[in-house]
Amino acid sequence: MGSKLTLGEQVSATGIVPLATVTVARYWPLLALALLMPLWIIGVVGRAVWSPDEPREHDIAYNMLQSGDVVVPQLAGAPFIEKPPLAYWVQSASMRLFGPSVVAARLPNLLWAALTVLCIGALAGDAAG
Repeated sequence: MGSKLTLGEQVSATGIVPLATVTVARYWPLLALALLMPLWIIGVVGRAVWSPDEPREHDIAYNMLQSGDVVVPQLAGAPFIEKPPLAYWVQSASMRLFGPSVVAARLPNLLWAALTVLCIGALAGDAAG
């Protein structure tokens, strides 16, 4: 290129783009995450347990924590192999770290939501170029 760049500009494939545009485009997943996180936190701590799924899921993770058997998830003493155990493992680990509570059992859902936003942002960034 024959011209020099001024402060606050960056070269792109099509020419010179203001640095603010590049910065916002690069970090929008983190901005979306920062805006959505308060809503998710309210959803985790601001409501009661929803039947029938949450009590069952929490009980399976709690049984893993109490028994130490992380290979086969169990519900009421019987193997519960209808779903993959990763969610139960992470819930059980969260309960081990933060104590057996509803909030601790729901914290992994925040992790999954945050990872989803960041992955979508990475994929969108790759698709946009």
